[in-house]
Amino acid sequence: DIATIVRQNSAAMKAAGNDINEAIALGTVAQEVQQNASKVGTALKTISQRLRGVKTDGEEISPTLRKEVMEYANGFDILKDDGSFKSTYEIFKGIGKEWNNMTSMQQAKLGQDLFGKQNLVTGYAILQNADKLDKVMKSLGESSGSVDKEFGRYLDSTSAKLVQLKDTIAQAWTDTISSDTTKGF
Repeated sequence: DIATIVRQNSAAMKAAGNDINEAIALGTVAQEVQQNASKVGTALKTISQRLRGVKTDGEEISPTLRKEVMEYANGFDILKDDGSFKSTYEIFKGIGKEWNNMTSMQQAKLGQDLFGKQNLVTGYAILQNADKLDKVMKSLGESSGSVDKEFGRYLDSTSAKLVQLKDTIAQAWTDTISSDTTKGF
């Protein structure tokens, strides 16, 4: 499921300043609630664009979105000090910290402006569970280290050396056959 989500939104999420772990964290938290990887992937792509003022699906984006977020989210700014946008992950975390302090009317207005009608469920799923983003990131960091260690051990093993040798021999044969075949024509 996470692979589907990341595959659908990786370019947009990267353009929006997110690294792979941030994209996975957002997708994981949304998927846990929504249980539809395809919709989550598409929604995160669209949301990451909307947060930067890119119109999608013909919906108008609030020209005062930054001001609205700052007002409702206790001064949280979607822009960095240099005037560039924060990552989608940072924006969700910042707004998520204040989400439960907002009135239902503020949540509805901000949700509509941030996510659009089509993506409300995904946006709400993340904001209502924003505390889980750090947990997922921590888990990704821990698992990444252990995966790297295990992969390193594997590469040093006899099995891996045999596989590498087999691949080298296969490539040499392929190169030789290709070269000999083309000479005959």
